[in-house]
Amino acid sequence: MTSIDTTDLAPNIPPRRTWRRRLTVGVAAVALAAGVTGIAAATAYHHAGWGHGARLEFVQRIALHELDAVGATTAQEAKIHDLIATTFASMQPKDGQRDALRNQVLDLMRAPLIDRGAIEKVRVEQVAKFDTMSKTIVAAAIDAAETLTPDQRIKLTENVEAMAKHGPMDGRPPFMDHEPDDAPHGGKAPD
Repeated sequence: MTSIDTTDLAPNIPPRRTWRRRLTVGVAAVALAAGVTGIAAATAYHHAGWGHGARLEFVQRIALHELDAVGATTAQEAKIHDLIATTFASMQPKDGQRDALRNQVLDLMRAPLIDRGAIEKVRVEQVAKFDTMSKTIVAAAIDAAETLTPDQRIKLTENVEAMAKHGPMDGRPPFMDHEPDDAPHGGKAPD
C-alpha cells in the first residue's frame, strides 16, 4: 500500500460553507433547468408553426403554473414574468439568421471538397453563441430564484424533482383548467 492509498484527498472545507455552496448550486441548477426546459420547449414549437408570441406565451404559462404552485405573490409573478419576456426577447434570432446558417452549412456540405476548417469555424461560432445564450439563461434563472423566498425555492425544487421522476404533468394534458379536488399539484387523483 502506498501513501496515496491512505492520504485523505477530500478538501478540508467547513461544513457550513459546504452547505451554502450546495444550496447555491442546487438553486442555480433548478432555476437553470426550468429556464432551459421552458425555452427549449418553446423553441421546439417553432417548427409546429408557433410564432415568437405564441412561444413566449407558452413559457409564461409554464412559469405562471409553477409560480402559483409555490404560492408566489403577484409582485413576484410580475417580476419573473418581465424577466422571462426580456430574456426570451434577447435570445430570439434576428430575421434570416436561421436560414443563413442552414444555407451556409448546406453550401459547405455540398461543395466538391469538404473544407474542414470552414466547418470548424461555423461550429466554433455556434458554440460561442450558445455559450452566450447559456450565460443569459443562467443569469435570468438566478435573478428569478432570488425573487422567490427560500421556502418557495424548496417547493419549486420538489416540483422539478417530481417532474423529472414522473415526467411533465404526470401524463396529463398541458395546463388542464382544473385538477381533481383530491389531486396534489402536478399529480393524479389517488385511485
